Amino acid sequence: MFTRDAVIPIHTGHVTFPAWHPLASQQGPVFSFAIRTAGGVVLFETGVGFGNRFIDKHYQPVHRALFDVLREHGIHRDDVQAIVNSHLHFDHCGGNPLFPGVPIHVQSAELEAARQPAYTALEWVDFDGALYEEHEGDYSISDGIDVMATKGHAVGHQSMSIKTTAGRLTLAGQAIYSREECAYIDENGKLPPDASEPSQEYLESALRLLRMQPLEVHFSHDSSVWRGTPRSRVR
Repeated sequence: MFTRDAVIPIHTGHVTFPAWHPLASQQGPVFSFAIRTAGGVVLFETGVGFGNRFIDKHYQPVHRALFDVLREHGIHRDDVQAIVNSHLHFDHCGGNPLFPGVPIHVQSAELEAARQPAYTALEWVDFDGALYEEHEGDYSISDGIDVMATKGHAVGHQSMSIKTTAGRLTLAGQAIYSREECAYIDENGKLPPDASEPSQEYLESALRLLRMQPLEVHFSHDSSVWRGTPRSRVR
């Protein structure tokens, strides 16, 4: 079991959503998370990468270099022993090429989807030294770190649950988009009218995470944290 401070949010920058996006012209923060374990650091998400012309033009990413941000927390490249991407959209896997030879844990369905045209920046998925550990469904990274299949936003989306001495911390990725959305689902057991993903799969995945009664839920695109209470309604 981990201490609460073993889980470190890493703000790696933001993107500005293009005109065709439902959040057109808004800025979206991009977060990764570092989990300190006895065997090294596990990264959940690696943010937006560098050098893709389409993404640079249309999403105007503002980067905080991942190595620099990690060093602020005393973490170096060789400390990273595993990567878990919630899914392989460009803003979640862009830093993967910085870690050749480090196992990257993904759902098999997501890796297959990522290799289809126009899904992601393929150079951030298939790169020299890429080492994938493919899964189908739930699995554990180590004692106290569980990964759950939470499809909805993506066919192979996955979220992480970490058992700490303070309680369970959930890294939702985009299984739940924001604290506001999370609070609505917890209170009402259904999606809000303006849900980021209006699908039954998305709702079922969100409810699954909340039924685990997490102390906190963290998000890949929202700096706010949802904190559970004994009055949380989802059971």
